[in-house]
Amino acid sequence: MDQPPSIPLLAQIDQLKAEKKRLEAELNLAKDLQLGMLPTNAPTLPSALGAQLYAKLIPAREVGGDFYDYYWLDDARLVIVMGDVSGKGVAAGFMMAICKALLQSKATDEASPARIVTHVNNQLAAHNPNHMFVTLFLGIWAPGTQTLTYTNAGHNPTLVRRSSGQVLKLTDLHGPVVAAMEDLEYGESVVDLVQGDVVFAYTDGITEAHNSARELFGEKRLIDALQQPYQNPKELVERIFMNILLFERGEEQFDDITALCLELIDAS
Repeated sequence: MDQPPSIPLLAQIDQLKAEKKRLEAELNLAKDLQLGMLPTNAPTLPSALGAQLYAKLIPAREVGGDFYDYYWLDDARLVIVMGDVSGKGVAAGFMMAICKALLQSKATDEASPARIVTHVNNQLAAHNPNHMFVTLFLGIWAPGTQTLTYTNAGHNPTLVRRSSGQVLKLTDLHGPVVAAMEDLEYGESVVDLVQGDVVFAYTDGITEAHNSARELFGEKRLIDALQQPYQNPKELVERIFMNILLFERGEEQFDDITALCLELIDAS
């Protein structure tokens, strides 16, 4: 005859249930923290500047620390940010919040992406007991000169879809990931933009999305999607996200999926 479970075994089961409940609560807290730190409305872009912007993040079950941001420094410069914190859960969420706040604070009195990222790296690296890091793309678009000045710190290349349909990869890398080491000096690059160009910043959750055959969505599929006709940045981002969902064919999303799309349009 089977013996009833011993009291210690029942206690272990209760302990496992309690631990599972605690972990689920932590994941929900991390997700709330992550989504609560993101801008909820597109920035007000004066029609005379001729631009539209849309960004979206779909968190994975185990929050991966993706974030984006955008804000005006003044009437002549728009900041766009795309980042990905190492690790998952609440620790990644707090790291994201601190990095995002430091970036915005320094940008209020600094016009150079390189100097902004250099400052934030030194601040984070000096107080980083968990040895976490951030891959980061920070760009400043100046409508008056139609230029994008940017710094890439260990992040995947942002893409520029030209009005002709050609896709340019911003492959310049200006330094390693943020927060790994103090006393680094980051660089920056400038790319000229014209009416009809689209800037598409994203995290590796897009290109590394996979299906049941362990195939990656990859950069080629992303570029192919960018070259298809679209109505506006929102429609373009939403369609790419739908392409990823269809590609995964029911596989669980293992990483955050995040994109930011800035399009220069006819201001007349």
